[in-house]
Amino acid sequence: MDTLLDRLPCGFLSIRDDGSIIRVNRTLQEWLGYRPDELQGQYLDTILPAAGRIFYQTHLFPLLRIQGHAEEVYFPLRRQDGKEVPMLVNAVRGGEEGEAAYDLVFMPMHQRDEYENEILRARAAAEEARRAKDEAYADLEAFAFSVSHDLRSPLATIRIFAEFVLKDYVDQFDGRTREALSYIVESANEMSKMTEDILTYSRTSASDLELEPLALEDVVSRAADQLRSEFERRAVQFHVLKPLPGVRGHPTLLTQVVANLLMNAAKFVAPGTTPRINVWTERRLAPQPMIRLWIEDNGIGIAPGDRERIFRLFERGHVMNRYTGTGIGLAIVRRGMERMGGNVGLESTSGAGSRFWVELPEAENSPQNKEVPPAVDP
Repeated sequence: MDTLLDRLPCGFLSIRDDGSIIRVNRTLQEWLGYRPDELQGQYLDTILPAAGRIFYQTHLFPLLRIQGHAEEVYFPLRRQDGKEVPMLVNAVRGGEEGEAAYDLVFMPMHQRDEYENEILRARAAAEEARRAKDEAYADLEAFAFSVSHDLRSPLATIRIFAEFVLKDYVDQFDGRTREALSYIVESANEMSKMTEDILTYSRTSASDLELEPLALEDVVSRAADQLRSEFERRAVQFHVLKPLPGVRGHPTLLTQVVANLLMNAAKFVAPGTTPRINVWTERRLAPQPMIRLWIEDNGIGIAPGDRERIFRLFERGHVMNRYTGTGIGLAIVRRGMERMGGNVGLESTSGAGSRFWVELPEAENSPQNKEVPPAVDP
């Protein structure tokens, strides 16, 4: 215990009812200019100036006897060379075997001022960083909206005219020209999708989120409904292992996250392969109760070198470049999970499918959670 007290960054002193010093730590002795253990057995008066002695006898000591504690009290001490050291003291009455004792903890006033100033500086820096972040997010959203709005109109014009020419004048063109016009339509559609994804990503980064308890079954159902036509077109085999528990998240954002993962699972399969998607949950303990939602596919898999890169904005895996996409979907997933206080990851084998997971805090008192299998420790 004495070793621990000696390492404290504050002064410590323990005295008896008569003022004799029982224990004093090295920090306080160094502040007052005494050698180790030089104050042991001395009386408190030794380190008190005249005004301090009067204050102790008339105010601090009676307060400790009646109330049992004192907090943030100005209490000057005297160094061995006679100089006064302004202190703040916190004290509490204790003792063993019926003998009253008092523990006093001292902090020099100048250090207190330094700590408070440091806290104020840290708060100011944090506030400035928050303002800068808010301004950056506002600029990002404004830029994304401008890009999205300014591109949407000309892209729609290009697509409409290309489709018009293909439909009404198809017999007047050779196969190469028709292929070029079809490519224009596909590229315009892809660029339109990219502008929408950019806007979604900016809103994901900038919007204020209020998290609430969510039933994962409802979230997965809404996400699958959004992709109903795609699932039907691709003949997706979609299986959900129920029950799915409750989590804390944002309903719109979490639905977007799940929809992006389901869309990838349906899209990135080998030619001629029927997409097969399995969804289930797992409760995890450390470092806090979390629910992990798994989305498993039978797709092309992801190479080890691409597993981190694919979550970056406009990044796509080498194999995925053979498929259409904007390179923003998984960036939205990661950003969305970060905004909701969750995590995202994956397990994959090239050519043998992938298992993506997202993880959020478990919702307290959620009725769905009572039916989930026992928790596991990751």
